[in-house]
Amino acid sequence: MSEMQGTGERIAYHRKRLGLSQVEFAGLVGRSESWVSQVERGVRPVDRMSVLQKVADVLSVPVAELRADGEQSEDADERPESFDTIRAALTGHPAIDAVLGTAQRAISNDALDAIRKQHSEVWDLVHEPLYKTGLSSCFVDP
Repeated sequence: MSEMQGTGERIAYHRKRLGLSQVEFAGLVGRSESWVSQVERGVRPVDRMSVLQKVADVLSVPVAELRADGEQSEDADERPESFDTIRAALTGHPAIDAVLGTAQRAISNDALDAIRKQHSEVWDLVHEPLYKTGLSSCFVDP
């Protein structure tokens, strides 16, 4: 089975599981019925991650569920363990956690207090020069 067929079969399975026709599904993902048919038959690949993400969102499944076994990037095993965590933190998008399967870690009250203290110190360092030079009045409405 080719990778295209694997992905297409998974899409067809989840579409049918939801009771959607190809026409209904096509409308939800913003594609034609012909496109859906070709993807499900393995004739056409889903070549853009944004499209695969849209399909996964409509089907309410993670992208990984739709990808065929051989479709993972070859360098995925060479990434450092923290790669996915760093990527999730930089993007800040909640969907990344669902795709990567990363769980949010709880922060202790002590750590939160330390962060608040650092924030306060940084705030003072950034804004203190404005008050010393009198520029702070420029930012206050009369």
